[in-house]
Amino acid sequence: MVLVIIFSVLILGHLFMHPLIFFRENHSFYQLSGAFTLLIACSIYFIELINSEAINNAFKTYSFYALSGVILWWIIITPILFFDAYNTVSDWDFVNLKRRIFVFANIFMYSCFAIGLIVSKPHFKND
Repeated sequence: MVLVIIFSVLILGHLFMHPLIFFRENHSFYQLSGAFTLLIACSIYFIELINSEAINNAFKTYSFYALSGVILWWIIITPILFFDAYNTVSDWDFVNLKRRIFVFANIFMYSCFAIGLIVSKPHFKND
């Protein structure tokens, strides 16, 4: 919860300090802060998973596959954002490379989601 509050304060602070950037550009600050927040949240989940006795059933849970797909997607996509200045009409090679990386990263992520749905076992709680 603390992570969500810190992320919200950073984004809202940047919005109020630079409102034109927020509405006109796809600023890398938003992407990088989102990636950092997601990386911390996924890391906390995996650390808790390793420290618990649920590690034996990790491959049977959907959250393991979903978070693995999301964290690998962010690891693949985030470096592309540093080179976003080259995404122009004058450099079609980078535009095509970026498009292919995004397509294959999305296919990989959604495949992880689908595999997680197929492999995982539902947990029903009786009240």
